[in-house]
Amino acid sequence: MEGINKTIPASSKIELCGKLYEVSPISLEDLSVFQEQYVKPEHKKLQREKIDTAKELWGDGKCPPELYKEIVAPITQDQIDRAATTIDGTAFLLWRALQKKSPDITLSQTREMLTVDKIPEILDGLGLVDDESAEKNVKTPDASR
Repeated sequence: MEGINKTIPASSKIELCGKLYEVSPISLEDLSVFQEQYVKPEHKKLQREKIDTAKELWGDGKCPPELYKEIVAPITQDQIDRAATTIDGTAFLLWRALQKKSPDITLSQTREMLTVDKIPEILDGLGLVDDESAEKNVKTPDASR
């Protein structure tokens, strides 16, 4: 299986802002909290948009079976992977992994230390997505603008 649940590596180390941190593996509890805070709200928003569209097009109680299947579909692995490769998602998961060995670190501090160029390395180090997937999903700001 590819994606966020592909592997749970042993502890690793990462340098952030010139300091070396130990990154513990992501636990099932970490993934559960991540899903509740980052994936589920977006999933519910998409469901609400589909329901509203169905009501506009077909009225209450009338909806094509294909759209109904989309509306009631559970959260997908792709939705979880996309959320993990956002800056907020990566910062949150990294923070959870750092807290196990550095309990005083805050989410805000983690966000401040995180740079876009580190996201693929962090996601791979946490065993969340492979390098190719992370690089494909993370958009580096264009310096020429």
